[in-house]
Amino acid sequence: MGFEGVSDNDVTHEQWKKIFDETDKRVVEYLKQGKSVLHETSWTKRWKRDRVRKLASDLGIESVVLYIKVSEEVARERWLKCFNMKVNYNLIG
Repeated sequence: MGFEGVSDNDVTHEQWKKIFDETDKRVVEYLKQGKSVLHETSWTKRWKRDRVRKLASDLGIESVVLYIKVSEEVARERWLKCFNMKVNYNLIG
């Protein structure tokens, strides 16, 4: 699911915080229900990945991070495509 006409730059810092707070809330809720959670994202900063790992570890649940390596060229191409098309797949609908 994505939102056409919306790019990262159209979302304020406060809106991103609200989005990620809601995502964290849902992750914790599902883990407490005993469900498996796949939190797919393109976070390139370790601290961002660690934040989600901590949600699981705080509940005593082991987490696994899958790192899919792509070339810088491919990553830039994908980013530019999303940026130019103004399609954002990061937003919760």
